[in-house]
Amino acid sequence: MIDICKRIYSALEDPKIYRTRGNTGLYPSQASVELKNGKLAGGCHRQVYYQWKDIKPTNKGETDFSLSAEYGTWLHEGLVKFLNNHVIATDLIVLSEEHSFFDKELLLSGRTDVFLMDKNSDEIFGVEAKSVGKFSGKMCLTQPKIEHILQALVYLDQYRSTSKQGHRSIDYWVLLYMARDEDWDFKARKHGSVFRYMWQFWVTIEDDHAVVHCQNGTRTSYPEITISGIKKRYKELRDHLCKDNLPERDYELQYSEEWITSLYKSGELRFKKDNEAVAKWLAKGAKPDKLNLKMGDHQCMFCPWSTLCWSEIPDAEVKNDRILFSLEELHRPDETEKSADIII
Repeated sequence: MIDICKRIYSALEDPKIYRTRGNTGLYPSQASVELKNGKLAGGCHRQVYYQWKDIKPTNKGETDFSLSAEYGTWLHEGLVKFLNNHVIATDLIVLSEEHSFFDKELLLSGRTDVFLMDKNSDEIFGVEAKSVGKFSGKMCLTQPKIEHILQALVYLDQYRSTSKQGHRSIDYWVLLYMARDEDWDFKARKHGSVFRYMWQFWVTIEDDHAVVHCQNGTRTSYPEITISGIKKRYKELRDHLCKDNLPERDYELQYSEEWITSLYKSGELRFKKDNEAVAKWLAKGAKPDKLNLKMGDHQCMFCPWSTLCWSEIPDAEVKNDRILFSLEELHRPDETEKSADIII
């Protein structure tokens, strides 16, 4: 008998045709910002560079993660279908699904999940739907992931600007989380939603920075997550690509023992086993190179190019004949990508 699971696994593990996005633009999901402590939040510039050079990943992907990404696509499609079929019951109208925009200055090419209009208030707002598993879901019960806030901020800034052209203003963006797992943490409803496994946040911009509003009534300001900071990083990335310069590493594959110790002492280690390992190592005198705790930034640990990036010559395989672009030869959007006129 046929094994459907095995066939799908093979398709995700080893695609017959390898494709990358290519050099068509930078994406909202790649947004990043530099924090006051010198650390970064968001996407990695070097990873984007490898994508633009069409470098085949040097690390085998985690197939279950790929399947989770597919789940996200299916949940999004189901959400839009539900809203379209229940306009009268919800008083929500789907105005546009996967609407595109292009910002030539930043080389930013985006595609929103869905725009809705509330029939009761006549408000128009964007929605970014996120599916999360057990681990990620726990991290997003009271506040969204920073990467998701950055993405929402990029969208909001783009469509907020259309009000200057006489179009309807978009004043907030919804981050809608949908859990793929049933778990006690979700049942506790720390997020304030009437649902156990679906909750949301509203993202607004105040004085250039992000503000997140939760369903339980709390309001959190993020003074370090700014539109100006995000745009600064996009421009730096654009210039690296234009000049064909390999960017510096943004994140760490393996933290130093000193940094892990500082995280331990400040109570920032998430897992009990990690805390116990550091405590045991410290109790034995903290001998150098004896901690043996694998810990780094998730951007590196799950990056398809981490082996290449952390090799002795990380650009050895990327100095090929592929030409990126010049600032005079940027991607030209088609008519549907020029503005938000279609929906507002």
